[in-house]
Parts: sequence; structure tokens; C-alpha cells
Amino acid sequence: MSFVNIRGLSKKFDLVHAVKDFTLSIEKGELVSFLGPSGCGKTTTLRMIAGFVDPTEGEIEIDEKMVVGQGINISTEERNLGMVFQSYAVWPHMTVYQNIAYPLKIKKKSKKEIKSKVEEVVKLVNLQDHIQKYPDQLSGGQQQRVALARALIMEPDVLLLDEPLSNLDAKLRDKMRNEIKSLQKRTGVTIIFVTHDQIEALSMSDRIVVMNFGEIQQVGTPTEIYATPANEFVADFIGKANLLKGTLQRSGEVTIDHTTLSIPVNQPNAALTGDNVTVCYRPEQITIEKRAETNQNQKVGKLIGHTYLGNIIEYVVQVEGVQLKVETSQPLNLSENAEVSLQLPEPIIFS
Repeated sequence: MSFVNIRGLSKKFDLVHAVKDFTLSIEKGELVSFLGPSGCGKTTTLRMIAGFVDPTEGEIEIDEKMVVGQGINISTEERNLGMVFQSYAVWPHMTVYQNIAYPLKIKKKSKKEIKSKVEEVVKLVNLQDHIQKYPDQLSGGQQQRVALARALIMEPDVLLLDEPLSNLDAKLRDKMRNEIKSLQKRTGVTIIFVTHDQIEALSMSDRIVVMNFGEIQQVGTPTEIYATPANEFVADFIGKANLLKGTLQRSGEVTIDHTTLSIPVNQPNAALTGDNVTVCYRPEQITIEKRAETNQNQKVGKLIGHTYLGNIIEYVVQVEGVQLKVETSQPLNLSENAEVSLQLPEPIIFS
């Protein structure tokens, strides 16, 4: 039995479907990311789970307890959820200790129990040396850890994180990603993480839910989402992709529109013969080298630009009317307009 079950969840604002028929099961202790562009419905879905937004239809069940559906709509306070917002929402007039202790104080817990619980969670988030400081004396990452500790102190069934790292600089985001994942493993808490950042989703998640226009496009592990995208949107949104539109021929090749380029397909789907299709290549899957003799899967192209990105170099190559992006860690030491050979892998094909 899954720990969180969401069935047919939808939200309509006037005539606009913000979320449509969202169905998902989440296991206990799993970290699941809702990933997609702004306005895709991921935050609205999270807010329906939290109880901040009432769904138009659908059901939400947490730990075998119905919280929404069948005439039931349990208040946010009774759902036993922790929430961390993009803005941290720590109170500036309270110390770290007071911020973290506040939920227990509202519940009228004893001072002894509050002290014990606060000491426990500050160790989890490594804030022992900052417990008497005020938020303006903390870094952004430390303020975010205060918000995490305050959410965890109530021992929530599910921790909801709404783009919690988007206000941090790149290095601090990287550090906090590792800290949240480590925290989740140590506590075993179930986490639903909303983000538009594909790196966050790929590096942290057990599974990713890719959304667009209020609908789920694909659910899978980071490897599944990246290596076997369900459609063009997922391929384009997750990582980088060369997407080429063409027609699948009986010969087992795809002729690319408005070019002289034909791409061999080792296992063409006979049912798609004659259909318009899209061919997808990941830039790092294409092998680039100095001009050599070609074979069936090699194409000769002209180097028209490159970008140095530190650990990789991104080359742009013109091949028979098509520009392809290619990534490699090995510099070619060639001038622009030099001829190169590309070894193309078996492409992903979308009909």
C-alpha cells in the first residue's frame, strides 16, 4: 500500500485547468519531485496536498487516511504535513531556537519537551552553534535550515518543499541539495519537492513527475526520465537535446525536413513508416573527431562554433543543412570552419 495516493486530482480556475487528472502514488520515505516550467501546475498540486487550495475534483490519501475526497476535506492543521517555502518564512524577531520551537509552543507542549525536540532537530540540520542568533545574522542557507528544522520538529508524515533553494546562489544550492537528501535518508521522511530546476530534480529525486500545462507528462526515476523521455517536451525540458523533424522511410532512414540529411535507424517501427517523426540526440551521445573516413553512421560536418564550459566543451556543427550541438571533454584544437566527423548513436524517435 502506497503511503500517499493521489487520484484524479484537478483544479479549475474559471475556464482554465491549472491541474488536470493528476494521479500518483508515493512510497513511504520516497523523495518525489514535481518538475516543470512556470505555470505548469506543480505548485498548485502541492498546495492542494497541503490543504491551501481546494481541488475541483479528486482524492488525496495519506497513510491510509482520506484527507480530500468522498465528502471529506481535512484542514491543513490536521494533515500532519511540514511545509518549507521559497521565501523561508522565518520570523525576524525570533532567535533560531524560538523559530524552531514555535510550532510546539502553539501546541502547548512542555518546556522540557520543546527543549529536547529543538536540540534534536538542530543537530539534524547542523545549527547547534547558531541557536541564539537572529535570522539577519544567518546566511541564506542557514535560514533555509531553520525553516527545515521548524517543519521537521512536528514529525510530519510528509514534508512539502516549494522551490526552497531558488533564492540561493549556485554553490549554496548545490550544498543544500546534498544536505536535504542526506536529511531525508537519516529521518526517513517522505518528501514532495517542487522545482523548475532540472539539476535539482535529477540529483535529488527517487522519482520525478514531469508536468506541463497542468498534466503529467512522465513519471520515472532520473535515469528513466533522461534516457527514455516519453515525448518531445520531456526530452527538451530535461537536459539538452538535438530535436530534428523528418519522415520515416521504408528504407529504415529518417529524412530530415528541408535538408539533405538522412539518419539511419537500426530498429525502425514499421507502423510509423511514412509518418512525420522527431529524432532526438543528446549532445554528449554524439562522438566528434577530426575529419575521417565516414561509414553509415558517420556524418561529415563543419565546425561553426564552440563554448567552453569548464568540464566540457560544447561544439556546434553544421551537417547537411542541420546544426547539431555536441558535447565532449576532449578539446579538438581546430579552427572554425574545419571539417569534423560525427558518429551518431541510435536516436530516440517520437511520433
